[in-house]
Amino acid sequence: MAVRPDYDVGTVSVAPGGTTVTGVGSLWAAADINRGDTFKVKNLDAIIASVDSNTQITLKEPWTGGVLAASPYAIRYQPDGSRFTAALRTVAEKLGNGNLLALAGLTGALDKIPMFTGAGAMTLVSRQDLGDVSGPPSSSSGRLPMFTDNTGKVIGDSGVYAKTALQRNLIVNPIFEVSQENGSSASGAAFFYAADQWFDSLLTSGVVSFSRVASKTPRNSQYRLRMQVTTIDTSLAAGEVLAIYQAIEGFRLSSLGWGAAGATPIVLRFGFRGPTGTYSISIANGDQSRSYVTAFTVSAGQANTDIEVIKAIPADTTGTWNKTNIAGMFLGITLAAGATYMTAPDVWTLGNKLGAIGMTNGLGSAGTYELFDVGLYPDPDNAGQPPNWIAPFFADSLSDCLRYWQTYVSLVIETGTLAQSVIFSSPMRTAPTVTGGGSGFVAAAISNVHAQFFQTTRAYQTLTLNARM
Repeated sequence: MAVRPDYDVGTVSVAPGGTTVTGVGSLWAAADINRGDTFKVKNLDAIIASVDSNTQITLKEPWTGGVLAASPYAIRYQPDGSRFTAALRTVAEKLGNGNLLALAGLTGALDKIPMFTGAGAMTLVSRQDLGDVSGPPSSSSGRLPMFTDNTGKVIGDSGVYAKTALQRNLIVNPIFEVSQENGSSASGAAFFYAADQWFDSLLTSGVVSFSRVASKTPRNSQYRLRMQVTTIDTSLAAGEVLAIYQAIEGFRLSSLGWGAAGATPIVLRFGFRGPTGTYSISIANGDQSRSYVTAFTVSAGQANTDIEVIKAIPADTTGTWNKTNIAGMFLGITLAAGATYMTAPDVWTLGNKLGAIGMTNGLGSAGTYELFDVGLYPDPDNAGQPPNWIAPFFADSLSDCLRYWQTYVSLVIETGTLAQSVIFSSPMRTAPTVTGGGSGFVAAAISNVHAQFFQTTRAYQTLTLNARM
């Protein structure tokens, strides 16, 4: 091994009894001068304790010679073997505090991590105890973990999904606050609107009652739709059905792009309460030539308690999906269906199908079913999860509902010679069907924004304008 020559570039200064040596023109750090090398002036030697910079070193012991000022000097390098031995000794000193011995005393195990419990003392802890962002107990699939505020340890599931469907709810009147036609009246008739845009499909020999009821939901909405079976129908004919429906206008769905490649899937969520059983969700296009059915189950432990149902529904890339002011989609919650309406679940199919094969006959026993807090959301990222629930303002729901139904109470209707033009309180989906009025009542020049009314005798009248799908 080659021996390096002494380093003697520049001059040095040091005071008697001092330990700081100052150089001029020296490059000690760059020249690889190290602790343990020897500082030499004439016949005096001193061990270097540290190299502080290119122009300053610190001696291990005070300088025993006289004053040095701009004096020549030399620094003799240690042999490489001595340097290695010294470095190894330093490492051993630093590790000689019991830490390595504590680590060596542990026996490794799956999912165990060594942790210090004190100076020179260690133990094994479970990886899960430190928090695991990949699964229980820290978080569920797709949800963000929850951390402590100081250590960064994962302590649980935040309940917040990293990615969800879009916030825009495609449903009209999702919490049933608006019920212009029937208020909270009940009916056993088919196509009865218990709340605006929500009607029943009822073809059965059984007897049911459909209504909106004031009953607070887990999300603090004030109303539910209730379907109560009072007379059972244990043997369903092929064409019998019991379902709760909403028809959704094409304009509300146009951005989904259904009926073509690249269409956007959707996520459905709703609150439900009912007896144990398996029930169905149906999605159909406007002319009901294409449909998709999926099932959901109320377990024995969930029977007659409030649950939330969440379903990811794939986009339909074929068929005709209206994107204007006519019916674009029918959403149904099916409680019972005969053979005519049954199909295999979770696949798009031809025709108007409402029930999944093997579903429960909800008319087979007396019981009460409730629907509440409905959301239908575009899901361009295929997250499969709904966004945080946001209930609409009443004014916004009312504005949406006035597009399909309006009522005018105590409206003065003039005689034919004094026919008046009435501008509707909100533009409607299409020119509405007008009912009401007295003898000789005529509604003329009807559009989606106004109409002319007159009758034989001037009088107060109640008129309804129906532009439902």
